[in-house]
Parts: sequence; structure tokens; C-alpha cells
Amino acid sequence: MAPARTEEGSVLAFLVTTFVLGWSCWAPVVASELRLITLPGSVVAALVTAGLFSPSIGALTVTARSRGIDGLRDLIAQALHWRVGPQWYVLALLLPVSMRLIGLAVGVGPAAAFSDVLALGAWLSAPLALLTVGLLSSPLGEEVGWRGYLFPRLQRRVDPAAAAVAVGLITCAWHAPLFAMSFMPQSHLPYLLFCVRTLAVAVIAAWLYNRTGSGLLVVILFHAAQNVGPNSVTVRAETGNLVPYVIAAALYLAVALLLLRPLRRSLAWET
Repeated sequence: MAPARTEEGSVLAFLVTTFVLGWSCWAPVVASELRLITLPGSVVAALVTAGLFSPSIGALTVTARSRGIDGLRDLIAQALHWRVGPQWYVLALLLPVSMRLIGLAVGVGPAAAFSDVLALGAWLSAPLALLTVGLLSSPLGEEVGWRGYLFPRLQRRVDPAAAAVAVGLITCAWHAPLFAMSFMPQSHLPYLLFCVRTLAVAVIAAWLYNRTGSGLLVVILFHAAQNVGPNSVTVRAETGNLVPYVIAAALYLAVALLLLRPLRRSLAWET
């Protein structure tokens, strides 16, 4: 039982480190939003960004303490695991794009989705946007922790679907302070609706991770593709229209429900 207890302790240490670091960075920002203190814009940006990286920092910190260099090498190798079938890259990138276009078409009008497809500048800038969003913000900052560290350890104790839902719930709780920051896109969304979408995305991300044999790079790209705008979150923030987000959340949920059974039968080391 000693290895199991050790792993449970590592998971707890990861969660404590992630939440303490992330929320400690965001607490002064929330205080600034409440006008309890005054912070320069550059400090606010630095604190928000540091907090967004707390899951990955937590994973790297706990791994270094528990497994040393070998553990760090194994964790980082997941993010560099690019030798998977091209269909997984296509799926990771096009699934969020499809959700966005359908949400725009239904919630704003076909012209909005059509103009989005025909925006040549957006397509030309997409690779740079994915690289920037993936490496300098939440996809890389979160996924090394949530999917690279936490999910594999949970699915060794419970079935992968339950582990994915648990990661999703934890992710929802971790995001909560961002809803108190008026400049963050999440602040314009109903929190419960955000949680529904986050849980659905957690199931899809877990399925991608297992089916690609711990392909964390694919999951990071999947996350980045969701964040590249314009998307249903930015539409809500800029226009107040919630319908595209509701449509996209419903579609993600439908896909997640379809993947629950396949996910239960999947394990990363089997692929």
C-alpha cells in the first residue's frame, strides 16, 4: 500500500501547490477589482499570467521533489510527444473550429460564420496565434498539470471517465477567481454554464490523451484551438450575446457523452 499512499500524497501536494500558487497570484488582482488596493496594469498582467501557469508549475515542482530528473523528463516528454497519427492533430484543431462556426452560425447568423471562414488574414495568422496562445498562456500553463500529471494518476485509481470528470470539477473550482476579474473573458459567462462546458471538454481532452498514448501535445493544441478568437467567449464579452457559447457548450457536451463509453475502455498505456 505504500506506493498508493505515496501517489495520493503527491496528488494532494500537486493540488495544494496549484491552488495556493494560482489563487495567491489572483487574490491581489481581485482585491484591485474591488478597489481595495491599486495595482499597475503590468503587475496585474504578470500576476494573472503567473496564476494561469500554476497547474504546470505545481506538476513540475511535485514531480521534481518526488521523482527527480527522471520524473521531470517523463513529464516533459509528454508535451513533446508528436509522433501520433495526423488524424489526431486534425481532430484536435478542427473540432473547436467546428464548434465555433456552428455556434456563430446559429447564435449570430450564417453570415458571421461564413465571414469567419473566408477571413484570409485569420487563416494566415492561425499558426502564430496557436503558437502564442499555446505557449504563452493557459494551454501550456494548465495542461501539463491537469492532463499530464493529475489525470494519469487518477485513472490508475478509478476508471478514465471518472478521472476525467474529477479533473474537470477541479478545473472549474480553480478557475473561480477569474470570474471576479472584469477584464477576463470568463467574467462575462454564467459560472455554471462554464462548468458544464469545462466538464465536457475535460472528457474530450482525456479521450484524446489516452487515444494518442499520453499525447499531451495534441491536448495542448486542442486547448489552444478553443482559445484562439474570435470565439463564443469573445462574442459574449464584446456583444453580450450568450447564444453562441450555449450552442458550443451543448455540442461539446454531446460529443463528451458519446465518448464516455470509449473513454472508460481506454488507457494511455494501451495505445
